[in-house]
Amino acid sequence: MRDPAEFRAGLLAENLPAWRRYFQLANQGRPFSETQRTVLGFLEHGVCFDFVGAPGPGEKLSGPRKAKRRIVTQMLRQAVPGCDPETYLTGKWPHPVQFLNHRSTTEHAEFVSAEVKKALDLGVLAKWPAEWGRPTVVNGLRVVVSQGGRKLRLCMNPM
Repeated sequence: MRDPAEFRAGLLAENLPAWRRYFQLANQGRPFSETQRTVLGFLEHGVCFDFVGAPGPGEKLSGPRKAKRRIVTQMLRQAVPGCDPETYLTGKWPHPVQFLNHRSTTEHAEFVSAEVKKALDLGVLAKWPAEWGRPTVVNGLRVVVSQGGRKLRLCMNPM
């Protein structure tokens, strides 16, 4: 195991041998469980989520999902004026879209710049390489203010 002081975000796969050994010791000779195999797979190959399109016309939406869809539809209308949000919520792959940052990022621009720089320095964020072409979906940022305006938190809304 590495020294925790040398931790760098996003490099969990570098510790794959330690995770394998940990699970072996924890299992005391028993085979890996399905969950352990899944975790090791994530560490070795990364996590790849399938795009889940919106429910079809005949499917019903429950309360929370209905509210989320209303929010996402509004976000799409703002991001892509004149679009039909339903076309963006269907298909096997996400449609290209760039969501705008919330107005709070302008109000707290200095804080946002400092947080993004900190995340880049720690390796939590990375610049998008030009050779990859344009990203499919760009999520906007927002600043959440709490504790009576004394605490700021930078958030991304990947709804």
